[in-house]
Amino acid sequence: MPLVALAAAGCNGESALHARDAAAFSGLGGGGLGTGGGAAGAMAQGGAGMDGQGGTVGTGGVAGAGGAAGQGGGAGGVGGRPAGKFGDRCQNSTECSQGMCKSGFCCNVNCSGTCQTCDSIAGNSCTNVMRGQDPRVDCPDKGAASCGSNGTGCTGSGACILYPAATPCSNATSCWGTSSVIRGSACDGQGICNVTAPVSCNGFLCKSNACLTSCADGSSCVTGGFCGAGSCVGPTPNLAGNGDLEYATTDGWATLPNGSGLSAISTVANNGMYCAAQTARATYYVGPGYYVPTGLGNYDISLWAMQNDVAGASPPVGLLQLRLICAQGTPYYMGNVEAQMPAGQWVHFTASVDTSQDVNVLSDCFPNGKIAGSLPGLVKSAAVLFDEDMTDTPVSGKSTFATFYVDDLAVTVTDNHNLVGNPNFEAAGGFVDGWSTNTVNVMGTASLSVTTAQHNGGKNSLWEQKRSLWNVGIRYALPIGPANYAATFYVMQSGVTSHALQLWAAYSCLGDPANSIRQKAVAQTAMLPTGQWTALSNTAVAFPPSDAPRGCKLTSAAFWVTQVEQGACGAGTGQVECPDLFLDDASIALTTNTPTD
Repeated sequence: MPLVALAAAGCNGESALHARDAAAFSGLGGGGLGTGGGAAGAMAQGGAGMDGQGGTVGTGGVAGAGGAAGQGGGAGGVGGRPAGKFGDRCQNSTECSQGMCKSGFCCNVNCSGTCQTCDSIAGNSCTNVMRGQDPRVDCPDKGAASCGSNGTGCTGSGACILYPAATPCSNATSCWGTSSVIRGSACDGQGICNVTAPVSCNGFLCKSNACLTSCADGSSCVTGGFCGAGSCVGPTPNLAGNGDLEYATTDGWATLPNGSGLSAISTVANNGMYCAAQTARATYYVGPGYYVPTGLGNYDISLWAMQNDVAGASPPVGLLQLRLICAQGTPYYMGNVEAQMPAGQWVHFTASVDTSQDVNVLSDCFPNGKIAGSLPGLVKSAAVLFDEDMTDTPVSGKSTFATFYVDDLAVTVTDNHNLVGNPNFEAAGGFVDGWSTNTVNVMGTASLSVTTAQHNGGKNSLWEQKRSLWNVGIRYALPIGPANYAATFYVMQSGVTSHALQLWAAYSCLGDPANSIRQKAVAQTAMLPTGQWTALSNTAVAFPPSDAPRGCKLTSAAFWVTQVEQGACGAGTGQVECPDLFLDDASIALTTNTPTD
């Protein structure tokens, strides 16, 4: 063979010896023919195998010109791997031309740690396998239930890639106490399968490892909750019944302080199907509002809001407030939680406001006077208001204001205060705010005013006169969020004869016919002689009650006081005496008592 051919053959043999490609690890290949050395060439080693499996290296030809071809490969070797350098995989030391076979690698030291290999330079130290590789199969897929290695190799830092956090590792459910459920388990990303965070049963009890889903009475509900319209309501209900806008209407909402442009839309809701959009904002302090009970006390408020109009570095600063209007007509703003609103992002606003604590600016809001010598007042209206803070951005020159979107309003009360902001009618001016005649679904008439002629406590009371029908009475509107109330009204009648008076719970559901009212008597007095005051009360009245149509969403809720005897008012045959009614010292508070309906 010509000298150049011999040299080439020798190079091929050397390449085969030091090969570190995939074939070197796969066990493929076999002993071919070794090429002999020429006169000028030294002994050459066997070339890469062409056929067969396994095989030792060929023996090189003897020196001398025109040397004969070297002997071909012998029988197949174990695993068919060529001789390995430091870091090559091996099964025994005969496969290693460098070092010994230690823990599956050609090396001088034992690299037995997870995802380790021998360094390829001197073979005297261990190094981590590159990310995504796993030559020794240290990281098999152990299955999601283990939260261990997921079969995608090593991390590059001497560990296996694990199933990521939140990967479900069990679907077993269990009760967490009596009012929450654990719905399966999830990996923590560190190889541990942990139970998921407890999820509230939303007023239902958890039994047999699952939340109950329907009720006929309070026995299926958590302690302090109640069954209303086939669903349990927890002991801290959301009084904003349409706070999530899922009525597909703006019931309960209004543009404040006045204006228009508020609508329910179904394109960008935070949760569910709908949210409210407040367009046509003429100035910074105009925004969507929701009316809440007027009684002074603690209100916890949660609201999500978004704007899509202003991008860049200066988005509007949203402002969550609770606005009260009291006896003098002055608006007071409390809470005042603000945050920047990047375009297209829902921002969560929360506030805890105790309206009974501000002595300085609310002297005309307290029905009994707040400080010595102050006159009694009242709260005419209370509303959650979302508008824009202009403290840092002057309104001068600004002609357009971003559309606000609001959703998922929650208003809760935890201190059981009196929700009636005008309970005793003692404020100067004869205000009847919050009270009305129950003319809805009742075709009668009456007039309502404040009088000093009768009173239970203080100097004044509420007076209803000129009643045309027996069931025309005094009405107090409630929030439309499902809730359980304890109510007490001190009442009196001024008829010629004795009369019994009743307290009615009245409500309507979404989808009910116009002016349709569902009502039932929830308390009754004995026969009262004229001029005698007595308490008309019930310690637990649920709205909606357990026998309401399943899934009832309240569109109205109220208490009202009437007389028991039925008929048109008058002295003729078939008519009944309809005495004037008086009411004083009213109290309506949330309760955890068990309703009796």
